[in-house]
Amino acid sequence: MSTLFLDGCRALVGATLLSLFGEPPASNPQPPSVKVQEARLPDAKLLAERLAKCYAEMTTYQHVATRELSMRDAEGNPVRESLVDSERSWLALEHPRKVRYEADGLVFICNGDQAWCADSTAAKYTSMPLDAKITVHEALNSLARQLGRKKPDGSFVIPLFFQEQRSHTLHDFMNSTSADKDENGRVCLRYRGGDDGTMAAVLVDVEQCRVVQHTLDISDAVRTQLQEMARTSDETSKQGQLLKKIIETMRTCDRRIALTDVRVNETIPAESFEFKPQPHWTRVEDQGNDHRAGDTGK
Repeated sequence: MSTLFLDGCRALVGATLLSLFGEPPASNPQPPSVKVQEARLPDAKLLAERLAKCYAEMTTYQHVATRELSMRDAEGNPVRESLVDSERSWLALEHPRKVRYEADGLVFICNGDQAWCADSTAAKYTSMPLDAKITVHEALNSLARQLGRKKPDGSFVIPLFFQEQRSHTLHDFMNSTSADKDENGRVCLRYRGGDDGTMAAVLVDVEQCRVVQHTLDISDAVRTQLQEMARTSDETSKQGQLLKKIIETMRTCDRRIALTDVRVNETIPAESFEFKPQPHWTRVEDQGNDHRAGDTGK
């Protein structure tokens, strides 16, 4: 498991896991998942191609992404209440290759010819020219690495469909994905979500022809972190006992990213795609990273 991946999980898990140690409701069990009418399972490649066509016909696209942690036992029942991350990411896209992405203090801007990435917390930034051979995914991954930051979250899968219809990244996605249904019978596309082969899925609103959620299986990373926490906790304490129970009962842990406040074909201010570094920010020079080493985000 890559260090970047584990660090990315810790960014969400580290603080939110602390909320696990409150008392669960005494007489208010988790309600069963609401079942919706199951959709027919479509051909995965045809659905991915349809998504690309729908997004390509949009002139602009925007969304807000909210992340949550969902732990379930072997029967699929919640182990604890879902943990919602207070941090949100924002994505704005405009043809041909204009992008603005903000998440966890990271700002990525592309005006079609040049790409910039800034870490506002560390007060540093970097940039690179964007030619036709480099996808926006590869540019963001490369620039984020130069700043010592993790890869983008799964909501950044949208530019694949919106702007990268001819890219090798979308081609690989279409040829490796499989159609499935989530626990509520809704259509999703499953694929390998990164270099370590972790399973990911995009939940699709077939009627609206849009991605509405991205899910990444982070069970191994969370289990490892819980075990590390357990080793440094008093086994007889309330926290130690709860940790042990969660480790024993948790079968899966997903990081779910819901795409909300979706706006299509609305005017986006031109300055959204302009980069203006703060006077005190330091520029980080390219360290010779491989710009082609991109993926669909984690």
